[in-house]
Amino acid sequence: MKLKLFLHKFWPIIGIGGLVAILGIINFHPGTILTGGDNLHPEFDFGLNIKRSIFAVWQEYQSLGLLGGMGHASDLVRQIFLWILSLVFPMESLRYIWTFLSLFIGGVGTYYLISHVLLYLHSPINTIQENQPKDLQSNSKIIAFIGSLFYILNLSTIQAYYAPYEVFSSHFASLPWLLLSTIIFFTKPNHKNLFLFALILLLSTPAAYVPTLFVVYLLATTILGLCILPKTKKSLLTATKYYFVVFLINAFWLLPFLYFTFTNSGVNVDAKINQIATQDIFDRNKEFGDIATVMNLNGFWINNVEPNLQGEITHMLLPWRIHLANPIIIGIGYFFFFFLLFGVCLTLYYKKRLLYSFVFLFLFAFTMLATNTPPFSWVDTFLRDFIPLVNQVFRFPFTKFSILASLIYAVFFSIALFSLIFHLQKVRYRKVVQSSIFFVIALALIFYVFPAFKGHLFYERETKKQVS
Repeated sequence: MKLKLFLHKFWPIIGIGGLVAILGIINFHPGTILTGGDNLHPEFDFGLNIKRSIFAVWQEYQSLGLLGGMGHASDLVRQIFLWILSLVFPMESLRYIWTFLSLFIGGVGTYYLISHVLLYLHSPINTIQENQPKDLQSNSKIIAFIGSLFYILNLSTIQAYYAPYEVFSSHFASLPWLLLSTIIFFTKPNHKNLFLFALILLLSTPAAYVPTLFVVYLLATTILGLCILPKTKKSLLTATKYYFVVFLINAFWLLPFLYFTFTNSGVNVDAKINQIATQDIFDRNKEFGDIATVMNLNGFWINNVEPNLQGEITHMLLPWRIHLANPIIIGIGYFFFFFLLFGVCLTLYYKKRLLYSFVFLFLFAFTMLATNTPPFSWVDTFLRDFIPLVNQVFRFPFTKFSILASLIYAVFFSIALFSLIFHLQKVRYRKVVQSSIFFVIALALIFYVFPAFKGHLFYERETKKQVS
């Protein structure tokens, strides 16, 4: 009986774990180390790398020594976690484990985030109705599960993991939990929820190794706060507590980074490699800033070419280019977007501050990605022309904002699906129809990224044979 209750309550988590396990089994290559162009490998020498993170202000091992210009200390939490794992698992498996674990954590976080958002639907204005009818609860659980699949199985996630970099996998894993804990604290600002948020924030610090991702998180949660918090003195106190905790938890990496920003940021902007590459990199991103591409969350990586293992110049994502040339796949992608766009429109009907905040998040992420689509591109051009540092730190808009966009897409996809299922309550053979819809959508999500289930989640050059 206890097992039955456990499975009934946690089957979505088990389902997400099963999906990630399947991807892990298919894409794991025994006897290899998962690496890449951008990576952090503290497992090669935990003692040395943990010491570097503790004394991260001056990067003695880089060049002749330099002032750290990234959130070097922020990886400390992940390094300690991997060190504990290394007591049980072999060194070469640690990066594989971390990568697949981040997929699972991000998926589970999205499930709980969407579950929380769905509580606001068909309930009194700006409140949640936790004791919904059992049938509605069951459907909400399935819909939140499908929403989590959407977050895992989309082109943004594929391109973030194809050449995996711990910063982006950490951002993928932590972002849903950060938004959820922020919403919970803003709506119920008690000490328990503040502690929960602080704990999640601490565990999320590895994503700040590239501080622009911290800026993306901060902008997103600020939008949430402006929409959710009523304009009262109590809300001002809530916001003050929130940002104080954000500063306090992140101070160990943020203060050194701020010191670099105020004293040496010109080094970054004026560096010859950046002067040569920044505009070229942004132009490559801009090529994929048209509305059709942003709808499908596709990015510049799809056009990247380099030598393969045989030394032949070819497209890095060749299996995916072949897959995405299929008109059926293209059609599925457009269907997903227009369906979630229906969810965006529905939020105007529900008249809830929380849902409005997600509309603004949708517009924010879409604007930052649509760098080649007026009027969205006008905002981007204005920021880059008048704030030179923005041009440098956000020269890769796709890598910085696509994960946020995919999460918001998943939320609105779930809202649209919830509304569709709700309006089928009186249809004949209702359960059969609803189950069929759930099955077809889940199947379409898997088919949309099917190369990942054929061993192409990672770039073939990212799995290197272990050196004895």
